[in-house]
Amino acid sequence: MRDKDTNKERSILMVDDDPLLLEVVSEELADRGYQVVTINRPETVMEYLDSALVDLMLLDLKMPLMDGITLLKEIEKQHAELPVIILTGHGDVGSASESMRHGAIGYLQKPILMEKLVAEVDEAISKYGTANERQNQKLSEHGRDTDVIQQLKGILCGHSAANQGEQGLLPLMGVDEYHRQVILQHQHSMTETELARRLCFSRDKLWRIRKRLGIPRK
Repeated sequence: MRDKDTNKERSILMVDDDPLLLEVVSEELADRGYQVVTINRPETVMEYLDSALVDLMLLDLKMPLMDGITLLKEIEKQHAELPVIILTGHGDVGSASESMRHGAIGYLQKPILMEKLVAEVDEAISKYGTANERQNQKLSEHGRDTDVIQQLKGILCGHSAANQGEQGLLPLMGVDEYHRQVILQHQHSMTETELARRLCFSRDKLWRIRKRLGIPRK
């Protein structure tokens, strides 16, 4: 388990309409050294995410005005790299499973066991890194991938132009080589959710990109 000094720069956003739960959980995580921001109005979350770096998000499913699944879908579209842990009641396991299909990395049932929550938070940040670390990794990987892409792009496009009468080769002229090469390189070592998060878009968009580029599922 992380100590306070290790956690002091780690930011957690908790979204729930229960003020008591927000208070209890935020105080517990703050005692462990985490920086915790709480929001009880889910309709304001996207605006916050657009203006702040968040390492991890805790999200309730059952809330007024905007439920957790709807909010998670918006996060999947605009902030797919953000790890989200779902908080759910005993009757919401089906919804929690749906949330996993939209990028959530796990879920905890209410009433929440604090030691379990802290362990899940520690593990998630260790696995996915901080927001700054994810940004730096993305820039680094993009640079490495670009070198590979530049070497292959001329061959692929030249091959396509020379064989444009053959079915399936002409579309290579206009594809996004970055996404194509990243999918080919990483699809066997990552789940669909991890690969979508690596590319910073939703699983639905990943499916559409695969289809457009002619890349089958692993």
